[in-house]
Amino acid sequence: MIKNLFITFEGCEGTGKSSQLKLLVNTLKKTPIKFIATREPGGSKEGERIREILLNHRLTIQPFCETLLHMAARYQNLKKVIFPALKSGKWVLCDRYTDSTIAYQGYGHGVGPQKIKKISKIAFGDLEPDITFILDMPAKKALKRAKLRKIDFNRYERMGISFHNKVRRAFLKIAKKDSKRCFVLNAEKDRKEIHQEIKEIINKTYKTKLK
Repeated sequence: MIKNLFITFEGCEGTGKSSQLKLLVNTLKKTPIKFIATREPGGSKEGERIREILLNHRLTIQPFCETLLHMAARYQNLKKVIFPALKSGKWVLCDRYTDSTIAYQGYGHGVGPQKIKKISKIAFGDLEPDITFILDMPAKKALKRAKLRKIDFNRYERMGISFHNKVRRAFLKIAKKDSKRCFVLNAEKDRKEIHQEIKEIINKTYKTKLK
């Protein structure tokens, strides 16, 4: 069995990445594979508190400060959750990771992807996901879907369509630059069909037998 498999789910608001992570969790529960699921920002106790700040639409946070808050939450998640799990041989499924910071803060807010990559290198070393699923659909449709599912929209969901278009283009750019790691999936498809694609990609890439 493949050990230390680190899988991330990425995409704009409303693309269904969290739902796909949950479906994979349900699939893995039926196998002998040991795994954990986490999210960013969040994951650790401290990271969840930082998440509350980042998603609070009543706050105005400067882009670089926002970037550092995401980094701080990630550092806690890595130290307390991700690294220990990988070290013990577990699979790690993570809802967002560094690609989201590059897309949202690097491109969306104009902090700069290279600056974020440099900070990440210093803080987190060379750890990258083994495989990343990017759920993609037109930003306008995704944002509409996100707003239909809840009453109180978070700070990112309230940002303008131009911001979300930048984020979508950023994710596609990231996928193009790292096509061996990143798999772009059509988020407009039925969620069960997408889940089947995810299982097939993992099986083909890592010789597993997920059903």
